Amino acid sequence: MIMSYCSPRPSFPVGVDTRQVGRCLDKHCAYPLGKVWQREYLKKHQYDQQSQSVGKCTSDVYEEQKDTKEKLKEHFDKMKALEDALVKLELELRKNNGPQNQEWDIKIRQIDLQRTLANCKIQQGEIPDPDHLTEVRQCLDQIRQILVDLEKFWKKVYVMLETLKENTFVGENLIYDLEYMKEFLESIEEAKQVS
Repeated sequence: MIMSYCSPRPSFPVGVDTRQVGRCLDKHCAYPLGKVWQREYLKKHQYDQQSQSVGKCTSDVYEEQKDTKEKLKEHFDKMKALEDALVKLELELRKNNGPQNQEWDIKIRQIDLQRTLANCKIQQGEIPDPDHLTEVRQCLDQIRQILVDLEKFWKKVYVMLETLKENTFVGENLIYDLEYMKEFLESIEEAKQVS
């Protein structure tokens, strides 16, 4: 009989109203105990909202990864243009053996470009690497799947408890079918492992 499963008093999930559960235990009634757990648990863990929140986080990470890749590409293009300009100035400086003022102008432009290129290289180190964001997205997808699995599990337990309620009366054997009892007990064991 399931009544024996109510003793000794089990530990309850955080947030469960133990006064209400205590009344269920005092009456030696397994159904309300499970129903209270299930209702309180689903109330505290609104899986749909959490799953949507994780989905939003995943899309935000994807957008950030996309933006970061674009920033890196733009930065790389800018650095490439500066390097090309430096090479061009060096060639011009080598060709130009003319007046010294013109040579100094070229050297000043070359120094400015070198300084700008050095600043670009420093700034490139400040742009985060987007590769780790792929791993973050994968972890968020796993969390989302866990939430979906938990929701399915608790819905299954709820259906089983409803069926148990319909098939039981005070003073009768609570479970007639041995397979159904085993399935119910396995579900409770799974719940202990998840919680």
